[in-house]
Amino acid sequence: MSQPPPSPLGGPPREVPVPARDANAELQQRIRRTREELGETVAALTAKTHLRSRAEEKAAELGERVLRRGAALAENPWPATLFAAADRTVSFTRRHATAMGTAGIAVITLTATALALRGRSQEQSVRRGQKHPVRCGRR
Repeated sequence: MSQPPPSPLGGPPREVPVPARDANAELQQRIRRTREELGETVAALTAKTHLRSRAEEKAAELGERVLRRGAALAENPWPATLFAAADRTVSFTRRHATAMGTAGIAVITLTATALALRGRSQEQSVRRGQKHPVRCGRR
């Protein structure tokens, strides 16, 4: 029989227990579970690190886009879409000048007629001795 190994602290030698077959199988099971847990932990940490790097990349990209937009607005404060809308309105008005003129005259005529009728009804109500003139559309 061999001598037991000396204690690392310089004390009397200690006995090393010999595991039984069941204890050996249990130890193998614990090792396998520990490895699986360690693998899951590493996978979770990797995913977390990957998300953080992706978020940092996205933030940098958005920052660059904001800087480019700011530089473009500093050069020209009016966005191109506003100028495009104004161009479309002017070209529509030029193409349909007759229709636009006719519509304008119709609006002016209707407004003048409505004001004239309102004035007449107020004059008539005052002539009849009413205290308050009749308002069109209201009672």
